[in-house]
Amino acid sequence: MLLLLCSVSAQADDWQLYKRDRGVAVWYRGADDGLSMELRGEVQVEAQPQALLAVLEDADSFARWVAYGERVSYQPLVAPVSQPQALSQLVHSYFNPPWPISNRDLLVQSLAGTDPDGGLWLQVQTSAKRLPASADYLRIPDGQACWQAEPIPGTEMTRIRHQSRYTDIGLVPRVLQHLAARRALFSSLLRLQTLISAERYQQGQYGHYRLSPAELQYCQQLEKW
Repeated sequence: MLLLLCSVSAQADDWQLYKRDRGVAVWYRGADDGLSMELRGEVQVEAQPQALLAVLEDADSFARWVAYGERVSYQPLVAPVSQPQALSQLVHSYFNPPWPISNRDLLVQSLAGTDPDGGLWLQVQTSAKRLPASADYLRIPDGQACWQAEPIPGTEMTRIRHQSRYTDIGLVPRVLQHLAARRALFSSLLRLQTLISAERYQQGQYGHYRLSPAELQYCQQLEKW
């Protein structure tokens, strides 16, 4: 899953706007650890909230919309006791960013489901040691992310929001990794805006998966946005 390919860093504590164009906006700020940086993005789309999960589960379309995305695979997992009705998966993503940034892969456990208001939540947490690493890819060791899709009242539109933080890896200067990550998120959301409106993504039925963002620590930041 996207954009999750690398982390970013900054000195600022407050969110700074990176770019706003064609209905997509991306912000960034320094994370609490003082070493990495968080990304935040927003886009409005002509789709149902659950279409976001349908896109995220479409391995064949991964490289079409995820910037630098190469391929992705999914493995079902048993949902945790605290979220027994959630959809849980092990997601393994591979990325091929531009030189001089090296190829990398990301292994995360995801939890997804709907809330009582018709919105969709998805939180991911790195699970880097769950599978052996490849010599051809740098494994991103630590990070987390959250996606939210909520219906916009009185319209047929959905607001999608994303927030993520991942640890820097490799020998490439952070400034280059950070710039690539900001560009990746903006480009990915722009492509998602077009792709998600396809009819095949509106047919997904995920209402039986229930997820309470109140129990997802990282997603609580999006609740306060």
